Amino acid sequence: MLTLALLLAQATSITKIGNSCPFGYYSQGGYCTPARALEQRTQSIPRADTSCPFGTYKTGNYCTWSPRY
Repeated sequence: MLTLALLLAQATSITKIGNSCPFGYYSQGGYCTPARALEQRTQSIPRADTSCPFGTYKTGNYCTWSPRY
């Protein structure tokens, strides 16, 4: 769980999987880059399994975390 928190602490570009990027990211070559306006509100990691870690939800090929505002 600590690893997930550290990974999601700072939104960075992630490898693009498939044809689309998760919410809050835009496609830039073979990567998904966080949109500045949503950089602190949504963060994603590539999904390695059929489920996502607790506190995240599936968005295509990614697990996305979004704080509740």
